[in-house]
Amino acid sequence: MDAPTCQKCGSEDLRRAHAHGRLRRLYRRLTGRSRYQCQACHHRGWTDLPVQARGADGGPLRAGTGRRTERRDLVAHRVARLRLALTVLVAMLLGALVAVMLARSGE
Repeated sequence: MDAPTCQKCGSEDLRRAHAHGRLRRLYRRLTGRSRYQCQACHHRGWTDLPVQARGADGGPLRAGTGRRTERRDLVAHRVARLRLALTVLVAMLLGALVAVMLARSGE
């Protein structure tokens, strides 16, 4: 698997970054992309490749200090994303239905 690189400077020295704000978190959940910050140029961007978690000293996490991603965690995350997408789809359909009903009542 290729290592993710910065979209601005091409550096591979990336650190996972939090997706601040509701829209960015929604984007992350719907697309499965990861937010990163380049340690060389401080650019923040999105990548499809996993970005390694770093410790407080900037080095990789030592064994036992990071949470291991288990299969059930990945399945739970996928189910949560699908539920969110389904909820958005149902809300859009209900909104369209209400708009059609209001248009017909106005005729």
